[in-house]
Amino acid sequence: ERRQLAENECASGYFGYNCFFRCRCSGGQACHKTTGACPTGCQQGFWGRSCQLENICYYNGRANAYMGTLAYSNSRSRCQRWDSTVPHYHDYKPHRFPDRAYPENYCRTTSGDSDKPWCYIIEYSSDSWENCAVKDCVCPAGFFGYNCQHECHCKDISQCNSTTGSCGTGCAEGWQGMSCQTVKSCPPNRYGWNCENTCQCENPAHCRRFLGPTTNCMCRPGFFNPPSCEPVTPPIIEEFSHERFYDGEPMLFSCTVKSIPPLERSEIMLLGPSEKRISFVDTNVTSGIVRTNMFQVDSVSANEQYSCVVNGLSGEARRILESNVREKPRMSRPPIVESKSDTSIHLAWRQWDKTRGDTGDGDILSYSVFYSATDSNHKPKKAGGPYYTNCSPECKFIIKDLMPNTEYNIFITTEINHAQGQGPPGPEIQVHTNCGPPSAAPVITKQTVGRTPGSHDTQGIFHMTLEWEDPARDTFGCDRIEKYILKLQETSERRDGPGLTRRNPVEISGTISERRYTLRNLQPLTEYCVVMLMENNAKLRSPDTMQKCQKTEEIEPSPPRNLRVDEVEAREAKLSWLAPESPNGFLKGYELLKTVGEHENEWREYIQYIGPRMEFTMRPLSPGTYYRIRIVAENGAGRSKSSNVVEFETLKEPPGPAEDLNKTSVGLTEIGLSWSKPKQPNGGSLSYFVTYKAVGQQQEMISEEIVGGSRPKLQYQLTGLKFGTVYKIQVTAKNEKGSGRPSNTIEVMTLKP
Repeated sequence: ERRQLAENECASGYFGYNCFFRCRCSGGQACHKTTGACPTGCQQGFWGRSCQLENICYYNGRANAYMGTLAYSNSRSRCQRWDSTVPHYHDYKPHRFPDRAYPENYCRTTSGDSDKPWCYIIEYSSDSWENCAVKDCVCPAGFFGYNCQHECHCKDISQCNSTTGSCGTGCAEGWQGMSCQTVKSCPPNRYGWNCENTCQCENPAHCRRFLGPTTNCMCRPGFFNPPSCEPVTPPIIEEFSHERFYDGEPMLFSCTVKSIPPLERSEIMLLGPSEKRISFVDTNVTSGIVRTNMFQVDSVSANEQYSCVVNGLSGEARRILESNVREKPRMSRPPIVESKSDTSIHLAWRQWDKTRGDTGDGDILSYSVFYSATDSNHKPKKAGGPYYTNCSPECKFIIKDLMPNTEYNIFITTEINHAQGQGPPGPEIQVHTNCGPPSAAPVITKQTVGRTPGSHDTQGIFHMTLEWEDPARDTFGCDRIEKYILKLQETSERRDGPGLTRRNPVEISGTISERRYTLRNLQPLTEYCVVMLMENNAKLRSPDTMQKCQKTEEIEPSPPRNLRVDEVEAREAKLSWLAPESPNGFLKGYELLKTVGEHENEWREYIQYIGPRMEFTMRPLSPGTYYRIRIVAENGAGRSKSSNVVEFETLKEPPGPAEDLNKTSVGLTEIGLSWSKPKQPNGGSLSYFVTYKAVGQQQEMISEEIVGGSRPKLQYQLTGLKFGTVYKIQVTAKNEKGSGRPSNTIEVMTLKP
């Protein structure tokens, strides 16, 4: 029981009798709350069962009982371990020490041969051992006996004898004996270390010496909540009241009761006339002993009696309250309409005045304007916050956010304070709002793009079909939709950046049976964005729909136009043409297709697009050659049809050199020759001059002309030559523009006889 008392009452870090002693554990750990023992040893500088003894002391003259951890001699030399014989041999066994074990290297008083703590020292000295600086001390306050293992129980703890525990001023309450160690019973219903606490048990036998009341303790009269048994205070109704109210309205009552023990919610009741419906609303407790219950009565009339009734463990109480009823003020005349719009109504009225026929009691705090659509089943709605009475002589109010073209019922109520709500409704008026712009736009539900059958390259090739739904009828702002309006924006892709065009709006009758319309004559590779709105019969327009966009695809361009040859030279020709009338997309460039002479194969050459009017120089061409050309345009979708075909012939030039001049035969006076037509005949018929000269002889070059025509390979026989002579020979081609460069020169020697 004493151990449990210490566990219950001692704070962390304290232990023992009256929790008087502070723990002295290593690392600041908490000690055992009864013995003071430490789980991992004592704080440095202390020893003993409860770690309360100083390392430099043995106690009550008992040097042989010292079991501290001092490990240095008087000269501050470190002690040798007792379980070691190095550096000094000894034959001490564990039974020679008070620990009954080798005490590491701590100073000890060995039995039979010493009268104070000592140790062998490790440092070099003329002596192998030295006494330790441990002195005789008295026990710390609150302890006595062998190694101070017993707690003192004196009235004055400072009077406790360190050796015997006897008390000069006598034992504390609840203790007896020479050393005050014997537990003595406390007076009836008293408990604790020194019987300082009181039980309130009906049977004192249920009050334990140290721990107080048991679970069997039943409280004596005037106390409650066993086994702790707190004193009872009879209930006192501190307040019984109700809110300010008007006849026939629900009302909140509150009853506040102070009681010890505190009352339960069900122990405070509200009683009233039998026909009334009383509902519990809420409860709260303040200061731990004051409870307030709140109740609502469904309808309260004048001079009715209500009672707050208390019936609990602490006793009974009752208080009666009589209700007081007032009549709420009411306006006797409807408000006046000063003006109106499609979404608002401007009202005016004179302040409540009983002398002018208005009814009820009280000072008006504010007015509230209520309205509801005539054809609606909804309850009237309050128009904004309360309108306060600082208006004179006339009050004005604007009802906002109304629906256009709608009839509303309107009335005014008064209010004395916010808690009581509105008074009875005043007379109603009916007001019809003006038409307004539609608040919502049609909803485009479908948008498709298709190619128009039979369309031409230069006209609108695509069409767009739109389908939509009307918004809700109550968003028209008036009686009907007069027309729909389509706004179209087109953005075409061009080399110089997007081209933006806005078309004229399209108006569609609001009476069409199908909500569908087709936009025609749309161009390829163009983004078309549509917004839609509608106009009602008041000629007011809705907001635009969200913009919806579709892009037409790219198709092959139309043919390039007006291809012509502007200038022709022998080796080049300058061309020009116009871009297709309908690019139908983003033009990448052109392909030039040409045939040469009588050949049927077409050669192709790609030309990069540079602008709507193209100029291009064909080169290199062959002089005196017939060409046939046409142009094809190309975009991302493919190639166009061909442009017009243009034919031309390049100017002529003298031919190039004859090719591959060789001898074919050699005789005494003749040499046979062969050669090929020039690779560049440069137009017209060719003739050839064979020029030769004997090497080492003083004579002019001799030329002979041969008509070659268009033959690719030619042969000729030089005759009338000298035998055994070396000749240099060349061939030169000629056309109507003149002679070309000579061929390669060969040297040939005629045969000797």
